[in-house]
Amino acid sequence: MIALCEQLLVVIAVQGLRRQAKKFLHLPRGEKKEEEEKELVNEKAIVPKEEPPQERTLPRVKHAATNFVLSSAVAYLDGRLCRHIPNTLVRRIVSGFLLSFVE
Repeated sequence: MIALCEQLLVVIAVQGLRRQAKKFLHLPRGEKKEEEEKELVNEKAIVPKEEPPQERTLPRVKHAATNFVLSSAVAYLDGRLCRHIPNTLVRRIVSGFLLSFVE
């Protein structure tokens, strides 16, 4: 029961920190991504364009590689930072907050 309460506290704290970070950093919300995806789907359905596959795959690979590097860096910093936090509950909150940015 104690572990369940701790996990609930961690989830609530991480959500609150994430919300404040979005306000502070002016990050877009998830709703805009859904709208952009709908527009992209509509554009693809209306006007299919034929482009060389090299031009389409290179930006995707570059984007994936960039995401991988940034996610790895955040996970590395999380590990280094959390080694020095003695309180387990605070460590879980900090780790959950930092890793919530990894996609």
